[in-house]
Amino acid sequence: GVQTCALPISDKDIFFYSDLLSRVGKVAKVTVLKGESRTLLVEMENLEQAVEGLIQFHNYEYNSVFLKVSFSKYNTIKGTSLL
Repeated sequence: GVQTCALPISDKDIFFYSDLLSRVGKVAKVTVLKGESRTLLVEMENLEQAVEGLIQFHNYEYNSVFLKVSFSKYNTIKGTSLL
């Protein structure tokens, strides 16, 4: 099954990030979190793929902006309002 590992990424382009992270594995789910930060929660199929995504894409430069990629536990965002 799908692991409860996730990569939240700040920006607006959902399809870009889904495609970017699909380079390291299967993207299981993408959720946009409410708020001004425009954070995407990207769930990968397993922990190894999430780790690889973090390694390859944290501080990745895109359109003169450096991406911020980090882990988030599902339980910590479970109560968060989603779009």
